Amino acid sequence: MNTLAVLAAAALCLKALHELAKSSRAKAEKRRAAIVDFLAENPDGATVTAISEAAGHQPGTIFVDLARLEANRHVTSWWVPSQPPPDGTPRRRYYGLAKSRSTWNGK
Repeated sequence: MNTLAVLAAAALCLKALHELAKSSRAKAEKRRAAIVDFLAENPDGATVTAISEAAGHQPGTIFVDLARLEANRHVTSWWVPSQPPPDGTPRRRYYGLAKSRSTWNGK
């Protein structure tokens, strides 16, 4: 295979990777918009389980999106109850829209 053919194949691979990344970003933004919409409808907050069921995605995927939304201060989280119960049952983490970010523009 000559150099020109190798470069052409590499260019095609890069183009395919770019299109895949663009598609993945669009899907992530759609998921995050669904999360924000769900949290807007649930002002008292919701667990990852409830959010993932509403969004139709696995909790692991939702955790990543919530972390990004929280890092960008669109979402806030808190533990309920604030201290571990004496009976050993786990605490639950609730997520809600940040007070200053009741609207979200997808960025």
